[in-house]
Order: sequence, then C-alpha cells, then structure tokens
Amino acid sequence: MHGTGAAVLALLAVAAVVATEDAPVLLQPVSSAPADAPERMLILFQGAGVPAADYEATAQAVQRASQLRLWVGIPQFPLAMPDPLLAAQLIEQVQQLAREQGFPGIQNGDCFLAGHSLGGIVAQNTIPADFAGLVLLGAYLPLDGAISLFNFSHPVLTLGGELDGLTRMTRIAEAYGQFLALSVGNSKHMLSKKPVLLIPGVSHSQFCNITVSGDLYPEVPDDVAHKEIGELVAAFLSLQVNTSDFGAYELLVEQNVTTSQLSVGWLHASSIEKTEWCAASQYIMSGLSDPEKEHFRGTCELYTSLKSFEDSKPELQQSPEGWLEATSCVFLSYHTPMDISTFPVSATEVSVKMKSTEAIAEQLGVPAPQEQTCKHINEQAVIVAAQLANPNALTRYTSKGKPLALLQDTTCKTGLSWTLSSLSFSEGDTNCTVSSPALFVATSSRMFPGMHYCKLLSPAKVLEWMLVDSLPHTP
Repeated sequence: MHGTGAAVLALLAVAAVVATEDAPVLLQPVSSAPADAPERMLILFQGAGVPAADYEATAQAVQRASQLRLWVGIPQFPLAMPDPLLAAQLIEQVQQLAREQGFPGIQNGDCFLAGHSLGGIVAQNTIPADFAGLVLLGAYLPLDGAISLFNFSHPVLTLGGELDGLTRMTRIAEAYGQFLALSVGNSKHMLSKKPVLLIPGVSHSQFCNITVSGDLYPEVPDDVAHKEIGELVAAFLSLQVNTSDFGAYELLVEQNVTTSQLSVGWLHASSIEKTEWCAASQYIMSGLSDPEKEHFRGTCELYTSLKSFEDSKPELQQSPEGWLEATSCVFLSYHTPMDISTFPVSATEVSVKMKSTEAIAEQLGVPAPQEQTCKHINEQAVIVAAQLANPNALTRYTSKGKPLALLQDTTCKTGLSWTLSSLSFSEGDTNCTVSSPALFVATSSRMFPGMHYCKLLSPAKVLEWMLVDSLPHTP
C-alpha cells in the first residue's frame, strides 16, 4: 500500500491493548453441509468499529453456499479495532473454541483468513504462513512490495462492491488491472488463485450488517448482497480444496466478466492520465482543423519532480518527416502519496505546459483560430469520461450525482502565480464547479512567447467523480 499498511500497523501497535474478554462468534457448519465434505474453517477479522456479531449474516451466507463443512470464527478485537499484535492470539482463540465444539483435529492448513476493510489490512499482514488462503472484503493488497498481488504467497480473493464509498471501486479496478497482467497466458490458474472481483450495486456496509458512515447507498437489498458475497467467497474456498470444482470456477468466470465490464473504462482513463491526456490536450489547444492536424504532432514529457517541472518549457520543432511537433510538459498532483482507500485514485489536477494556439498557427503558416482555453480541454475530458463510463454508472450519475459545472479559466499573470495556483474543484449543494488556472503568453512577448499553461481535469478524475464522489453518501 505504498507504506500505508505498515503505517496503519505501526499506529495500531502503539495503541495495542491486552486481550479482550469479549467472546468471539463461532458458527458451526450448517446442517445442509454434506456429511462427507472436507471440514475447513474461515476466520474473519472485523472492520473498524463493527461488532463481530454484525458479520453473522455474511458468514452464514458463505456457509450456505459452500460445498465444504465450513466453520466460521469471528474474533472480537478490543473496541472493535483490528490489532495486528492480537491477531495470532485471537486466531488461536477461535481455533481452540472449534476444537472444543466439534472440530478437534483443526490445523492451520485447514483455515482461511478473511478481513473486512481495516480487518483486511491486518489480515494480509498477519496471515500465518501455513494458512490455506486469504479473503479481502472491501479491502485490497498494496500495488507494489512484498505483499502486492504479484508477490503475495497465499491464494487471495479480493472482493469489492461497485458502490463502496470507503474502499472505492476505482481502487479495486486498479487491483483488477494487476490481475489482468498476472493472467496473461495463465488465466485459469490466476482466476482460481488470485481473483479480483467487483459486485454491481453492493456497498461497503453490505459486507457486514450495519450502515457505515461515509458509504454509498447500495442498489441491491442486503439479503441479495449477502447471497452474492457468500457464493463468491464459497467458490474461492472450494477451489483451494478441490481444483476440479467446475461449478465454482464457472461462477468466478461469470463474475470476472462482470468485473471487466465495470473496470475497463476506469482502467483506460487511468492509463491515459499520465502522458496521453497531456498530448491530447495539446491537440485540443492547437485549434487546428482536421486537414491541418495532418501536419502536426503532439507529444508530452512527464515530470515527477516539481522543481524540474517548474524549470521546463514546451517546445515546437520541425521533424525530419516534415510535420510540426509540439512537446508539452506535464506534472500530476495527487491527494496523498499513500494508498488510502477513502482518497481518490485519480490525480487532483494535471498541470500542463503547452504551446499556444497562436504559436502553432504561426509555425504552420495557417490563419490563427481563436485561442483555445483550458475550459475547452476540460469539456473534452468530461466527454471522454462519459464515453468510458459503463451505461448503468452513467445513468446513475445523471440521475443521482452532482453534475460538474465548468467555469471560465482563472487568469494568472506570471509563471510563479500559475505554479502556486490549483485547479478549483468546489462541491456545492447542487453541483461541483471547476475552473482552471491559466497562463497565456502571446507570441509578441519578449519573454517566453507563445505559451499556454493549464491546470486541468483528467478524464480519470471526471470518471471517478461520476462513479464515486458525486453520489450521495451515508451520514
């Protein structure tokens, strides 16, 4: 999690308390489970502030769907706050309880660990080496490092809700992109061992049985959500015990198709955010007609150092092939360098230094059209985002979400004032207004002629607004 998991664990370690006297929840296998089925146990770590008992409905849904004789143990962390220093102790507590109540031979290899939300962060960092697998509910592995999806040593199911307001679907979609990369040439194995799945219409709260503050409102009833969650978790568990369970595999295949449909637009928007949207912005800024664009190319150089970006300047040069090439400069700003599920995944703003409409026309020897604006580019970002949104999400946004209202650019007089400014993104009661800081320097200027700088929306930021942030959240 770019260090986030470690930071959370360190904070929890400082606040660690002694073992709780609260009894865990232990659910014995349901009576409908086949008597000769393999006996296994799922241990579920609660999310922050959610009592263990509020996971019973979800746990029972997994049991009803399972082909195993499945026990479920839900430890009760002190203050309902998952704590890595107590994880091993509480795992042993529920295992011992199962031994006393009818599962005398239980071993670690018979057990799966699951975690919801913060419980998922703790679970991924504390899972015993000999456990059979991990289930993350409204949680995810870091994008890089020793316990990323690429490197995680256990089988792991990452399961998210499309309408999760705390572990946003855009972040689960990023994990799905990693799953796709892992699946090249090995899709069946990866779908069985490291699936990343989204459930349409399901919220963060529906992994438990209470309404969590700051969540999105679900579009499916709780019992339906629990059933879908139960079936997918049960299928994953079954495949770790019986790799030939065709029915379980087919269920994951079907959900993978759904996940692809929910994720593909976001993954494309995310992929073009760093450089391709910068190059596209320069094309828009050129204001050229389609025939004139045949003699023009826009490229972009990405800067990861703000100091280097401040010193950069866009350039125009004639290529050996005969076209005019504009090289723009781009720097992306984010809410936080840490991988925190409640923060947007997309850039807060895309700072782009471009050559002006006027400068490009002069170099090409064509009549100069009206100077384009940053607002023109933002309008195209909204159009692209709407094209990338899946139809249901777009309908949801237009009917329930706060629309974006694009305002005229805010004029900056100097490069310094532009550098210090930020994209205005202001959410009100009925809409969200957007205005780009802009710096235009005419070609007649003796200082840095022919420049047009913008702080822009990206299609990814617009799409994430449509999918998550524009929608009503629970109080």
